[in-house]
Amino acid sequence: GLEGPCPAPLSVPAPGEQGTQAQQAELARRLRAVARVAVFAPLDASEREAVARAMARRRFAPAEVVLRQGEPGDSLFVVDAGLVRVQLEGDGGPQVVASLGPGDFLGEMSLLTGEPRQATCVAIRETTCDEIGSDVVNVLLAARPALAGELARVLAVRQTALEETRGARSQTREEATAKASETMFRRMRAYFHLG
Repeated sequence: GLEGPCPAPLSVPAPGEQGTQAQQAELARRLRAVARVAVFAPLDASEREAVARAMARRRFAPAEVVLRQGEPGDSLFVVDAGLVRVQLEGDGGPQVVASLGPGDFLGEMSLLTGEPRQATCVAIRETTCDEIGSDVVNVLLAARPALAGELARVLAVRQTALEETRGARSQTREEATAKASETMFRRMRAYFHLG
C-alpha cells in the first residue's frame, strides 16, 4: 500500500464516460489549466477538453532545466505548482527576466510555430507542470483551419507586449500586432502544413 517516489499519473475518464471521482477531478484540474493559457482563448469547449485530455504531467527538481534557449521544442508548459525562473542567455551570462508560478505558462512560441526555445526556464524549487504537445494542436487545426488565424492573433498580441517591455517598439501597438499576427500566421501554416 505504499506509494513510490514517482506516483502513477492521474488519468481522466474516457470521452462520454463518467469515470471515477478522481478522474473527474483530474479532468476539471486540467480544464482549469487550459483556461489559464491566453493563446487557447479562441478554443471552444470541446477543443479545450481535447487539449486537457492530451496533457502530460511533468515534475522538475530544484535547478532542473524545463526549457533551454535555442533548443528545438514543440510543446507548452503550464505551471501547476512551484516556481520557474525565466532567463535569457547572453555573453554577459544569464539575465533573469521573469519568475513564473502556478497558472503561468511558457513555450507557446515553440508549440505554435516550431521555433527554437526563446529563453531558458529553470525550476527554482520542486515544480509540477502540465505539458501540451503540438500533436493535439495539429488535430485541432486539421478540424478547424481558421483557428490558426485566431491563435496567431493572440500570440502576436503577447509578443508585441513583450517587445514593448523590452523597449523595442518602433511602430504603434496596432501596427506591430498586425505585422506580428501576419508573421505568426505564416509560421503556423508552414509548421502545421496548412497549405
